[in-house]
Amino acid sequence: MILLLILTLLIGIMGGAVGVGGMLQAPVFEIVAGLDPHTAIGTAMCALIPSILAGAYMYRSVARKEWRTALPVILGGVLLVGPGIMLKAILPGRVLTLILGCFIFISGVPAFFSGKALEEGPSALMRKKSVLFALGSVIGVLAGLTGMGGSALCVPSMMLMGYAPLTSIATGFTYSVPVSILGSLGNYANQAVDLPLAGITAGVGALGTCAGALLARRVPQRQLKRCVSVGCMVAGLCLVIRSL
Repeated sequence: MILLLILTLLIGIMGGAVGVGGMLQAPVFEIVAGLDPHTAIGTAMCALIPSILAGAYMYRSVARKEWRTALPVILGGVLLVGPGIMLKAILPGRVLTLILGCFIFISGVPAFFSGKALEEGPSALMRKKSVLFALGSVIGVLAGLTGMGGSALCVPSMMLMGYAPLTSIATGFTYSVPVSILGSLGNYANQAVDLPLAGITAGVGALGTCAGALLARRVPQRQLKRCVSVGCMVAGLCLVIRSL
C-alpha cells in the first residue's frame, strides 16, 4: 500500500506540473494493486476526479482567460465520452492502449525539439471552434475507451496546434472535469470501479497535483514546454510497453 501511495503522489505531481500523468494510474492499479484491466481503468478514472478538480482550481486564472478556447473542446468531449465507453467493451484493450501510447509519444516529440513555428502560437485555423470541437470529440471517444480523463491527449494535441503550455494544461484540466465524472458514472454502472481503493488514493493524488501546479508556475515557458514533451514521451512509452 505504501508503494501504491508513493506512486500515486508522483503521478499527481507529474499531472499537476505538465498536465499528463493520470494515464499512469491505471497501470499502477493493475500492476501494484492487482486489479484486472477493466476495473483498473474504471478505478483510475474515479480516483483521478479529486486530482482533476484540484488541477482545475490551481489553473483557474489561466482557464478564465482561455474559456473561449476550452468551451468547444469540452462540449466535444462530453458528447462523445459515452460512445467511447460503449466501444470499450467491443475493441481489444491492448490494441487501444498501444495506439494511445504511440499517439502520446509522437505528440511529445515535435514540441521537445521546438522550433519557430511552435513559438508563434496557434494559427487562425487552429483557433476555429469547429477544429477545437473536433479535437474534443476525438479525445472524448479515446477517454471513454481508455478510462482516462483526457488531459493526456488534450495537452500534447493543443501544444502541437501552437497553444502555450499553461493554456494547454489549464484547458486539459477543465476539459477533464465533466469527462471524468461522466466516465466514472458509466464505469460504476458497469461495475468496473473499486471504490475503497479509489477513495484511499484520491486524496494523495490531489495533493501531488497541487504541488505540481505550483512547480509549473515557477518554470519558464520554454522549459515547461520541454517538460511537457518529456512527460508525454515517457508516458507514451510506458503505455506501449504495457500493451506488449
